[in-house]
Amino acid sequence: MQILINYSTYTLVQYYHGIKNGGIEFIRRFFDYPKCPICGAYHCYKFLGFYSRPVFDEHGTFFKDFLIARFECLRKGSNLIVPHKTFSLLPYQLIPYCKYSIPFIFKTLEMKHINNKSTMKIQELLSKYEDANGYIDLAQSTLFKFKKLIEATINKILAFEYYPELIKNMLCLKTDNERVTYFIKFALSFTCFKLSYEIRGPCALGYDFFSIGGGHIKNSHFLFGTPSQFRF
Repeated sequence: MQILINYSTYTLVQYYHGIKNGGIEFIRRFFDYPKCPICGAYHCYKFLGFYSRPVFDEHGTFFKDFLIARFECLRKGSNLIVPHKTFSLLPYQLIPYCKYSIPFIFKTLEMKHINNKSTMKIQELLSKYEDANGYIDLAQSTLFKFKKLIEATINKILAFEYYPELIKNMLCLKTDNERVTYFIKFALSFTCFKLSYEIRGPCALGYDFFSIGGGHIKNSHFLFGTPSQFRF
């Protein structure tokens, strides 16, 4: 089970160094929840450590060992929301099973669909970002996957019927490209006032969607990507 956590004043690089330097104490600032998210019992879960995953942050910086905190439910409670025994805390800028962060994906899509940059020009603009492996190799197929992710996101919003004004405007558009372009503009300007004044843009939209759906208490769906508990 994966849970989105809001540490709105921290960038991904600040989170990365916070974990490296402070470990579990850094995480406890953002997840001070006495009840186990899986079974509902008080003080049931225990810290298992961290697992690492590759991540491109909002600035294109690459981390090959970005650490995610993982916990185990000790099954003390009777309210077993999901059959899983473990849960992890995923920073709200990240997508399950995707190394590209939400801000990075939208920055690239903005270049492609709003600013009408060619793939070659996007590569050129991204070339200033270097990581341990050198140049960011963003292929045409990767840009296509980013677009498919947005199309799946739009379908999810339509299915859940959140944001009626957004749905009304998108249904008036004739093509998938028009809907993708409109959604990118909407997501980039979104502000999640009722949840956190610090979250802006598509990350705010994703965190808002997760919270409206009930968060970890109701095993809420993620707007961007699909966590493992919803795979069949």
